Amino acid sequence: MSAPAQALARGFGREPVLIREGGSIPIVGTFQSCLKSPVLLLGYGLPNDNIHSPNEKFHLENYFNGIATTAALFSEAASGLDPARPRRRRRASWGAPFDSSRPALGFRPRRPLWSSG
Repeated sequence: MSAPAQALARGFGREPVLIREGGSIPIVGTFQSCLKSPVLLLGYGLPNDNIHSPNEKFHLENYFNGIATTAALFSEAASGLDPARPRRRRRASWGAPFDSSRPALGFRPRRPLWSSG
């Protein structure tokens, strides 16, 4: 079984059913050509979620199972790495680990976003 299918089985607790349905996503071709790597898209929604319609919905159970699936996929992908091969660590653009007390990317609102004035 492939890593994405194993991750889906771990995240959702049952074997995936591959139905190969969906619309075209033009940016995928650009990702593949720029990154020189295959692109994987996993859909966590259901056919009756009415995506992009006024009554769009998404079940929270699928949201949380999707998070678990993504974590499992990263774990599956990492298990295939060679631990002896050195890798370059990258720092965040602000030069330090994420600090929730500092605004991300230097953005600081002039007033609270929730005020009406």
